[in-house]
Amino acid sequence: MLESWIAPRHLAMAGREEARATLAEGLPLALDDFLLPNRLADLREIYAEPGWLGIYGTHGAEHEVDVETWRATPDRRRLFHYEELGRPAPGREFTTGMLASIRLRMLFGNAEFIDWVCELTGVTVGAPQPGRPRRMRSEHYLRIHNDATHDRNLCLVLYLHDRWTEDFGAGFRLTRRGQPEVGADPAPGRMLLFRPLPGVAHYVAEFGPQAATWERHSLSNWYAVPD
Repeated sequence: MLESWIAPRHLAMAGREEARATLAEGLPLALDDFLLPNRLADLREIYAEPGWLGIYGTHGAEHEVDVETWRATPDRRRLFHYEELGRPAPGREFTTGMLASIRLRMLFGNAEFIDWVCELTGVTVGAPQPGRPRRMRSEHYLRIHNDATHDRNLCLVLYLHDRWTEDFGAGFRLTRRGQPEVGADPAPGRMLLFRPLPGVAHYVAEFGPQAATWERHSLSNWYAVPD
């Protein structure tokens, strides 16, 4: 099954020891051109779908908040604002993008894929917690926060936009207590892995002035701590 999704060089796991060491240090691990081109192309179709929802969050709230609460919150207490795809519009349940998204969620939960993740990273993971397709534009943000909780052990982020340059900004940034900040570019087709460890926080950098009409597309999956 994995051969029908993942580029062969990643299945070979030639850099396994380096990958494990990177994650053990609390650093992000980038796997470029992760998916086969046809799979990536099908997933990109999801961004042509209608039904995108504004998502809002504030510091201290356990879950997302409604827009009225977000607007009433001082800017320094606002944590995130972006869009995620809601339920499929009537008659669009079986479009190429929708079906690709469903199949990707199934891949994240597939035992063979989970075994591959564990072997590559050296991290034992539990059940998948897939997110919804997300898009961000220049007015959106995800500010610095720590995702270390009792039920999260590893995160995967797939970047699905078809272009990016340094002028666009919006990169992944990670801070570790007592260490210099590090980053990873949101290169098209890249999969980024990182661990939500204590003392480790991350955020999305600001969009650059050249990104006025560009959208940042991503799809995330968390893996829980095993039972």
